[in-house]
Amino acid sequence: MDVSRILASISIFYFHIGLFGSVPLSYYAEEAVEYFIFLAGISYVLFSKSKPSRPNEFAEYLIKRLVSLFPVYLLINLGVFLASFLHPSSLGRPFGVLEFLASTAGISQYIGWHYMTAPMWFVPFIMQVYLLLPLVDWILQRANAVKVVLAATVISWLFALWLSVSMHTDFDHLCWICKMWSPVFRLPDVCVGVILGRIMLPGACGRLTGLAAILLFGLLSWLSGLPQKELVFAIFHLPFSGFVTPGILYGLTFLCLPIFSLMGTKLLRLLGRATLPFFLIQCAALLAIERKFGHHPVVWVAYFFVCWILAVGCTVGLDEVTRGVEARRSRGVRPAAG
Repeated sequence: MDVSRILASISIFYFHIGLFGSVPLSYYAEEAVEYFIFLAGISYVLFSKSKPSRPNEFAEYLIKRLVSLFPVYLLINLGVFLASFLHPSSLGRPFGVLEFLASTAGISQYIGWHYMTAPMWFVPFIMQVYLLLPLVDWILQRANAVKVVLAATVISWLFALWLSVSMHTDFDHLCWICKMWSPVFRLPDVCVGVILGRIMLPGACGRLTGLAAILLFGLLSWLSGLPQKELVFAIFHLPFSGFVTPGILYGLTFLCLPIFSLMGTKLLRLLGRATLPFFLIQCAALLAIERKFGHHPVVWVAYFFVCWILAVGCTVGLDEVTRGVEARRSRGVRPAAG
């Protein structure tokens, strides 16, 4: 899982520098976001220790998920906010306090403002994914996986079409926006992540049905990527498209395992956890770098390693703070008398 996160984060970085440097095939790396959605579903099924089995456990599950994301998210927001006073942001000025608070609360895009960095839309998005995962997992325990993927596809498309008609907005443009607003518009991706996790469970039943559901998702993804004029029915133009890139990343993970294993478990785990701050921070200075240095590959490579150093430093620093808080808390607990 750590290797998968590292490769997906690198792909997203490649996509973002492609927006400025026109690097080959960078457009396809955007689909690594779908891979992160798959990983969320796999992690939930295989590794989550706080799966809600009853409705009253749902709040505790969500709080644990939020606690795992928010400290890093807050720190990166604060860092970029303060840095905007040293170098103007993409807005041409420092961010305002209200913009910082909206970004930290994860509501910027919903009120038409800018996040501190563009990838920050993913944090409120993935929290919504966490909301859906228990429900999707519960449904997949009781329903055929192929039917679930087909139903999820129809739901996503109908929601996007309804918004397009009600808002009088171009369907293609609206689908691109909706993909960042809510996982309801990427519901097939959420389902596939849980299906992959269930397939990987020891002694899992229904593997063939799960594989058939993934193949159906691949077919629909391929159809959604075709130009609309080549399609028999416009219904196949769906608000999701990621399949080839996630498939390549899935294969690369296993090919790269021997190389990454040379790092040792502790370092690999640290880099895996550092992918979140790396993902959030790597877009912050791209515009300023492009303006000052142009599209020089050496500059992008240097910036890549700087981002990883900052991400690792952020992760280690937060670990130290967490350990300090836990140590003080444990010292404050006194054994009961008698």
